[in-house]
Amino acid sequence: MTGTLYGIGVGPGNPDLITMEARKVISLCNLILVPGKSPAESRAYHILHEALQQEDLAGKRVLCCDFPMTRDPHTRALAVREIYERIRGFLLDGTSVACLTIGDPLIYSTFAYLQEAAAHDQLPVKIINGIPSFLASAACFNLPLCLGEEELHILNGDSDFAEGLRLSGTKVFMKLGRRLPELVSALKTYKGTHSLSVYAVKDCGLPTEECFAGLHALEALCEDHGHPYMMTIIVKDALT
Repeated sequence: MTGTLYGIGVGPGNPDLITMEARKVISLCNLILVPGKSPAESRAYHILHEALQQEDLAGKRVLCCDFPMTRDPHTRALAVREIYERIRGFLLDGTSVACLTIGDPLIYSTFAYLQEAAAHDQLPVKIINGIPSFLASAACFNLPLCLGEEELHILNGDSDFAEGLRLSGTKVFMKLGRRLPELVSALKTYKGTHSLSVYAVKDCGLPTEECFAGLHALEALCEDHGHPYMMTIIVKDALT
């Protein structure tokens, strides 16, 4: 019998947001795959460590996988293949592997590449959903993302910001990195002809969490802190 590769979302940062199903599956897996160079540097592992009792983690093997932050498909494919080969033998020997991801494994997650490799080998894969950062960020403001016929659009750092802002409904921007100042510039241009509301959360769910309401607050953040990576921005066209 082969082991199962689990893609487990551990939420954005608050350990209380890990689902009961995630806790149960992790407790049953003897091998945990965490993103990062070491457990100490892994945000996902920190969340897990805070959420589970020490006895639940005792005896489990932890492997670290340093996914490169690159848009080059060749470099990414080589890294994924190397990481997958590290766990492939365990899966074939019947050991189930819990692969931790920040947020949800189906939203901008590198787990999808491991899932593809496992599927190629006809190995079982199961997704354990987690709470994504944009939902937790909206909750910080008690902000409904969709009402009535309102649409929801999720965009990333490769998006055309001017085009994205013209989409109807609510726009969520994730994984902006160094392009955050470009989004702020696009928002300032867009605001010249539209009424909008801007909400941003940095380090959602962590002790360092900060919330910013309004374009001016987001602009000040860029001036003071540059471009923090763990940032979720929600833009809504104002009704009035």
